Amino acid sequence: MTILPMIQIKKAQKKDIPDIALLWKDKLQAFWTKEMIETSFKKEGVYTVIAVCAHYPEASQKNVGFLMASLEGDAELYALVINKAYQRQGIGELLLKNLIDFLKNKKIFSLFLEVAEDNEKARTFYEKQGFKKIGERLSYYSKKMGGKDLRVKALVLRKNF
Repeated sequence: MTILPMIQIKKAQKKDIPDIALLWKDKLQAFWTKEMIETSFKKEGVYTVIAVCAHYPEASQKNVGFLMASLEGDAELYALVINKAYQRQGIGELLLKNLIDFLKNKKIFSLFLEVAEDNEKARTFYEKQGFKKIGERLSYYSKKMGGKDLRVKALVLRKNF
């Protein structure tokens, strides 16, 4: 059984900040703090939506992913995070399609993002969605490996639509 029919995309609200912060912290090494997310909610040019699993009763619906993007200047995807238990079920594509539809309505016809060169799963996902490499940022991401701090190159990807 596919879960996609049970997923609803909703504009994130302040009450969703703890879930977003938890998802971000669990999935990304360089995560934003709860306070940084709260600040982003106050900015006019930040678009944040959540994927809610409607399988649960209304009072306990579960946020299973989120997308956050900046609309200032060039549209930039800050984060697309799906709870591990819900990955590879089309939720990321659904969130991305929601953003692209929103951007088209705003007369914005391209989106860029940065992804760690060693994040094979994310790179494959974005390439499948039509993103193309347009540049690199050397030593952009930091990560710990074997007790050492390492710097990883970011690939800059863009999709025109």
